[in-house]
Amino acid sequence: MADGNTTWMVVRTTSIPTLLCPSDSATSIAWTPTTGSPAGNWARGNYACNAGGIHQGTTTAWTSTANGASPKYDYNPGDYADVPNGVSGGGVMCINWGTGIHKIEDGSSNTILLGEVRSGGELSPADPRGTWALGFPGASVICGPTWDDRTPNNLSDNSDDCLGCINTPQLGMGAWPTCEYQQAVPRSKHSGGVSVAFADGSVRFIRDTISNTNFFYMMMRNDGKTWTND
Repeated sequence: MADGNTTWMVVRTTSIPTLLCPSDSATSIAWTPTTGSPAGNWARGNYACNAGGIHQGTTTAWTSTANGASPKYDYNPGDYADVPNGVSGGGVMCINWGTGIHKIEDGSSNTILLGEVRSGGELSPADPRGTWALGFPGASVICGPTWDDRTPNNLSDNSDDCLGCINTPQLGMGAWPTCEYQQAVPRSKHSGGVSVAFADGSVRFIRDTISNTNFFYMMMRNDGKTWTND
């Protein structure tokens, strides 16, 4: 960023087999942005880091945990009515920051480290979701489950807030492409849920029917709450 050096971008076209889910064939379609990028043909992937965060009021989900910040939940009508006020929403891997596994307050077995994402190539080569080298929500980041993006594979209209995405809720890929909040929940083409990796290395299948409260507690590293995979 300091000197405009873009030589790192040579990695963008590399398809990494361990980042690909066999259920998502759209990963073969490279991301080719229409504007704002000096190069195209970005390879896709299906796994994204958990940045936590809270999308509420003027708090922007993806940026709310930058540099290790830990925003506090404050109930407003339309938000999670069943998450207590004052609950912390810290992430695990965030903008310019990452926690040590031994420093996850809720414990590594209680906190999601990585979650699945779907390739936006199914909808358009310009939809960036699933672009592994792109550090944005829906691409290589999951963050900020909230009132309109509550659970895995959310079917709500305009649910993910991802610049350049295509709003297709009927396919489980709802998005608000111009929204500044920037959030995205885990998504997959599996029947009934998504696979996530917890910070202790365990992999679990989280059902789409999980309550929004339990999903919120799984995502946040320091909420101080217990959860069940209901």
